[in-house]
Amino acid sequence: MDKKRSLVIAAAGLVVLLLLFLSFYIGRYGVSAKQNTAGGDIRQDLSDEYRQEVDRAIKIVGALVTDNIAGSGFAGRSEFFSSGAQPLYYYVKYRGAFPESTSVAVRWYEGNRTIQEKNIVLQHEAGEILDSCRYNFESGVYEVRLLAEGEQKNSVIFQVVDRALVRIDNSSLVPGVVKPGEVLTATVDYYLQSSADEQRITVREQRIVQRNGRPVMDPIVRDVSRSSGFNSSTARVYLPSNVQPGDYEIITIVSNGTKEAKTSSGFSVFRPAPLPSPSPVPAATSYPTSRRGGKNEMTLEQLDAALQKVYRK
Repeated sequence: MDKKRSLVIAAAGLVVLLLLFLSFYIGRYGVSAKQNTAGGDIRQDLSDEYRQEVDRAIKIVGALVTDNIAGSGFAGRSEFFSSGAQPLYYYVKYRGAFPESTSVAVRWYEGNRTIQEKNIVLQHEAGEILDSCRYNFESGVYEVRLLAEGEQKNSVIFQVVDRALVRIDNSSLVPGVVKPGEVLTATVDYYLQSSADEQRITVREQRIVQRNGRPVMDPIVRDVSRSSGFNSSTARVYLPSNVQPGDYEIITIVSNGTKEAKTSSGFSVFRPAPLPSPSPVPAATSYPTSRRGGKNEMTLEQLDAALQKVYRK
């Protein structure tokens, strides 16, 4: 009887221990599950908020640099602009907006040097940015950047080139083969553009006759006033009478003081072979003659002997 009671007490104790264990397990991991669920909700809320901020962030639709604004449109879009003091414009079309506290700036660079910076505010969900920079742009590479909190959002690179231009389009030289002392006609067609919208431009035209890279006579130099645009120039080149046979070239150089262009045309000089000297006239020889009909006549033997004497010389 005591043994049976002991077994019942032991079984009851095991049941109590099992209930306590289940209660502890459910209590501990049930709370953790609730905590994990709450944490997931928080993370989800943060993710949604971040996504909304990203959706509101600026998106660049297009950007360009131009030197001309006509009404509400833009003209003169290019990657190259002429040098000189002038305004250039940076145009950006965007969607979205940063929070009002975000620092947004447009910065102009000449190489790595900042030449202008402006702070702007983007408050609309979509819009346009138009910034101008008046500067004495010299030849070189330039860049405009759109920055938000120091981070680059857009960049446009462009180049400024010197407006002054000299370009040779065509050249000719006639004749192509000459003798020493003869005359060549050299013609060149070229295009001029000044850096200050000048109608007349002072130009130096040079013709240099050389052989194997060395001049053989004084250069022909002319300083002339030409109109902006297309021009043509012709020069007569008188070769020295002692110039040696061979291949030569005429170098033509056109310059406006800051820019120059050059071209070359080849020709040949030949010296004709001297004419052969005429054969000397044989000296007169007297032979005995015979008289026939009151006249002196040469016999056949005498004529034959005279001819042989002449042709043996």
